[in-house]
Amino acid sequence: MKAAIALLEASCVVSLAQAIPIHYTPPLPNPLGGMVEDAQAQQAQAAWANSRHVIDPWRIINGTTNSIDANWCQFSGTVLQVHHNGIRVQGIYYCPASGAQYEGEFFVLHFPYAVAENDSLNGATIYCALGSGVYEYTTVNNSSRTLKQLDYGQVWTPPSPTPEQIEAQKQARRALAEKQKAEGQARALKFNQDSANKGDAYGELRMGERYRDGDGVARDLVTARQWLEKATAQGSVTASNELAALPKE
Repeated sequence: MKAAIALLEASCVVSLAQAIPIHYTPPLPNPLGGMVEDAQAQQAQAAWANSRHVIDPWRIINGTTNSIDANWCQFSGTVLQVHHNGIRVQGIYYCPASGAQYEGEFFVLHFPYAVAENDSLNGATIYCALGSGVYEYTTVNNSSRTLKQLDYGQVWTPPSPTPEQIEAQKQARRALAEKQKAEGQARALKFNQDSANKGDAYGELRMGERYRDGDGVARDLVTARQWLEKATAQGSVTASNELAALPKE
């Protein structure tokens, strides 16, 4: 079972969808017309923010394949100029892992989409890129400029899983579900046992039922009767009825 569960965790890399939700916590344009003080408006704005999605969750940078995580900067803004190797943007970027935020002009290296000057990079899509130093270029006036730089990387699409991998994922999911079910049952049993040991009538009732039915414990009608009698003594009508119907040992 442990091997199957480990396989599920590993196979998640293969089965990852092309768009993954990422929660964006910095300040966002308010789509509700400045009503952020109102609690209902704040909830709606949060729901709007969390509905946004990152595109291109896998990238190749410097020959290494990377998946988007909290170390990648989420950026938005307006395209100021299209260069041969990227775009110059006026906007904001934010790194969830460090909490670092920058607002101003920056360069996005290897941006793969066709855009033009004054195009907006805002909206439902979250663009992500990795911080990569600075970008230097020469203006039309022959002056030199240096900007903060993000690297979008080369978009990479994971191969589709093989039939064997799909079947292994199914088996691993089943094994994980069984493990979680067993853990939940064990927690419920412990809760009932602890409650019964403290003299709680419902806990006593449940332990009586468990021993009667062999639910999580070995079936034992003598012990079941003892617990049901304790619960009945505390006024449990259900325990009284079940005690009357309990088979003789």
